[in-house]
Amino acid sequence: MASYQTEDRKYTKIESVYEPKPLEENPENEKRARKWHYPVGGSIISSAAVSGGTVYFGSCDKHLYALSTKDGKLLWKFKTGEPVVSSPTVIGGVVYFCGNDGYFYALTADGDILWKYKMSSENSFSSPSIINGKIYFGSRNGYIYCLNLDGKEEWKTKAAGDNIFATPAVVNDTILFTSYDTNFYAFSTDGRLLWKFPMGNSSGGSATIVDDKFNEVWLFRRFNNRDPGKISIKRGMAIFGSWDNHLYALDIDDGRKVWSYIAGGLIASSPPVIDKRVYFGSYDNNFYCLGVEDGRLIWKVRTGGQIASSPAHSRGMICFGSYDQNIYALSLTGEKSWSLLTGGMIDASPTICDNILYLGSFDTYFYAIDLAAKKVIWQFKTSMPPVQMRDQVEIVTETTTHKFTRWKPEVIMPKTSYEFRTESPTRTDGAYQSPNTYQSGVSGSYSDDKKKKKRPELGFF
Repeated sequence: MASYQTEDRKYTKIESVYEPKPLEENPENEKRARKWHYPVGGSIISSAAVSGGTVYFGSCDKHLYALSTKDGKLLWKFKTGEPVVSSPTVIGGVVYFCGNDGYFYALTADGDILWKYKMSSENSFSSPSIINGKIYFGSRNGYIYCLNLDGKEEWKTKAAGDNIFATPAVVNDTILFTSYDTNFYAFSTDGRLLWKFPMGNSSGGSATIVDDKFNEVWLFRRFNNRDPGKISIKRGMAIFGSWDNHLYALDIDDGRKVWSYIAGGLIASSPPVIDKRVYFGSYDNNFYCLGVEDGRLIWKVRTGGQIASSPAHSRGMICFGSYDQNIYALSLTGEKSWSLLTGGMIDASPTICDNILYLGSFDTYFYAIDLAAKKVIWQFKTSMPPVQMRDQVEIVTETTTHKFTRWKPEVIMPKTSYEFRTESPTRTDGAYQSPNTYQSGVSGSYSDDKKKKKRPELGFF
């Protein structure tokens, strides 16, 4: 029997009334975080994949790059027709990624094109999931595609009414993903709609899947260098963020809402689950830690900018980027931490391999950071000049000395009251469609008028 339930219930628990002051903010960092243009040149939004001593990532200069993990030496780069926002997946020596030019690409480990697949008249920001020998990805016109490893189309279906930016999660022969059309979808692996859940706004975040013991079985980019084969669990939850400021947890069998938490800003990052705790950032500049069983706030810390970067963790540390141009690392309790200032905003999500963090920035540099030594071991500059923002940005040069600051976040604990409630879904068009009753994870932390919010301006979307 599962460790969580979705029956109707409601309870209130009184907690401490302690409400510490937020951290001091840097006005210049916040100003930069709010004002930016469509990323051009060599800015990096794509997250990296590491395989066989090589790190792969895309850039807004239209290239996919392959660098040596040892010293950052350029091994090769492959040019597409548009900026590469999709994050690559590398399996069996083949590099797979979606091009924003309307093609899905498969390259050899030497950068030669193996095959490419033409999508239906639209481009894609989606990063591929490769499960049990099948490739799944979405597109900007709402299609979900399934290809085999030779590039042959197994099926495609018009799954959503708008862009599918998310990396699909594939568990129990079910494909789970968010969409800009304000719905979260579950499709079978042969392309049939199973159920959908209406959010209060769009979402481009990828879902994290946990089993009935709250162990993480699927995470954005977790399988970017291997095919895990068929993933089967008895019961599970999908946890994902939305631009309606909610973090949702749904039962993957029927789309019933288990819990939801309201942050103070939209949630674009994908949340890892570590030891029954959920970690994610928000556009309210805060980084959150919740309990996975019921969505209760455990702690949050404030940075100087909005957070779209999905966190990665290694050896008791969790790392993420921010629009205040910093890479942050903090302990899983929100205490010991450091930060590194780059020369541009960070939208990409970090990849950690052998305790080396790999991450690109809008400053056109790709960084390799030794987490134990707190040292930038190498940095690579992409081929084009840095993106120009409305405010002058610090440009990183080859002679720049990187300094790690001892960032000391103040942990903000839960406020006075906590409310939790779930509802049963209703059935629509042969599939379950769960009702969207707005929930508050922390009473008084955010006020919602239950109206659909206007889609935020995220630059490149």
